[in-house]
Amino acid sequence: MAKSNPHSGSCFDAFLKEEGIYDGVRSRALKRALAEHVAETKHHRSFLEDAARADVAMQASGVGYAMPEVHAYVAAKVRGKRAKRPRPVNWRK
Repeated sequence: MAKSNPHSGSCFDAFLKEEGIYDGVRSRALKRALAEHVAETKHHRSFLEDAARADVAMQASGVGYAMPEVHAYVAAKVRGKRAKRPRPVNWRK
């Protein structure tokens, strides 16, 4: 008769506790999750700051891009198609 797995049917937490490493593994996992969240938050904040600077520059210059053209350009690029870059337009008359 084949040997049965002594951990069969138990949860992973129980296995880690049996091995005596539950607290260390849990601590490292929480630290890693927190570090990833902090990095993601910093990246998001940087993105928002870049967008705010771009908006200020656009408001000052009066030059921007037509949204339908931008959407068509991005959609074509996502599909792997060639696309002409949208041309800037002066939106102040």
